[in-house]
Amino acid sequence: MAVATSTQTFDIKPDGTGDYTTLAAWWAANNTGGAGNAVAPHARCYRGGDLGALQIDYWAEPAGFTPTATYYSDVYAAAGEGHDGIAGTGNGAYTTGNINVNLAYTRVRGLRSVVTLGSPGFGAVTAGADNARLDGLLIELDANANNSHGIRLHTTAAGTYGMLCQNCLVFVDATGTGTGIQVYATAGVTINGVLYHNTVHQTAGANYGIELNANGAGATVNGWGYNNIATGFGTDYKITTAAGGAASWNTVTHNCSSDATDPSTADGLTNQTPASLFKAPGTDHNLLGSAAAKYAGTSADGVTTDAIGNAYGTTPSMGALAYVAAAAGLLLSRRSRARSGLGAMRGRR
Repeated sequence: MAVATSTQTFDIKPDGTGDYTTLAAWWAANNTGGAGNAVAPHARCYRGGDLGALQIDYWAEPAGFTPTATYYSDVYAAAGEGHDGIAGTGNGAYTTGNINVNLAYTRVRGLRSVVTLGSPGFGAVTAGADNARLDGLLIELDANANNSHGIRLHTTAAGTYGMLCQNCLVFVDATGTGTGIQVYATAGVTINGVLYHNTVHQTAGANYGIELNANGAGATVNGWGYNNIATGFGTDYKITTAAGGAASWNTVTHNCSSDATDPSTADGLTNQTPASLFKAPGTDHNLLGSAAAKYAGTSADGVTTDAIGNAYGTTPSMGALAYVAAAAGLLLSRRSRARSGLGAMRGRR
């Protein structure tokens, strides 16, 4: 396979006005890497319908190109086509199918995933390759999605992998055994899971919010956790090991939980009720002005903007949405700001 030396962007428009109508069609047509097998394909996604499921498997359909840290596949919401960070609004380029990414360096950014009937044990979005990156996703699991995970960092291929999940929002309205975000290793696999600025919430707690899970001989999970918020679950933060596996937090700081399980070694928050943190728990997880998580994070993770593009600032808040105070007398919606040319005035609704 040729090492990728360039990228090519394709428009994925469910209404039929782009290059492809679904993500599956885009990948099927471009996974060989284009001319000379050296082109990494990008998918620029739009609203207008269901983008469908996406399966990128290096073992089942080896790509004709070898991705690099510079040239890799990127699946993302086009400018102005992303979600607004609020569940239940129907906004944003979206899919109702599972997304599984098992090719190194691949990124999935800014999409909305609405899972109404998940496959037990699978994630709405799963990253299973070295240097895979999930960023700014809005995931909604409804009451039929029992035993599914919002996000899963997982592979069964022996080796050591680093995977990043940041600025993601996961809303769980289900009661099975799934998790908000799970980092999961099986025998012979080491996963270094990096979790920055995520918000996960369950409406009626039974599941795990953020879980490190190592199951099998030689299975190892190392976690890095900064600025995450997990609320409403049966257990907000959980470490699970079985059959000789080992899991632990490497560095964990400035996180928040609604129970007593926040593992932060410094500046963590525990026993913070969802009602004390969020504008509308379960749908709108913008922080209240009175929330303890406001400006309580750390900039040590290097993340500068939130799930919808607002700046965290030098003293960031915890979670996937930056706290932005509305200017007095200018409490406008995002659409109103855009129409009036006041896009720089980043006041929240």
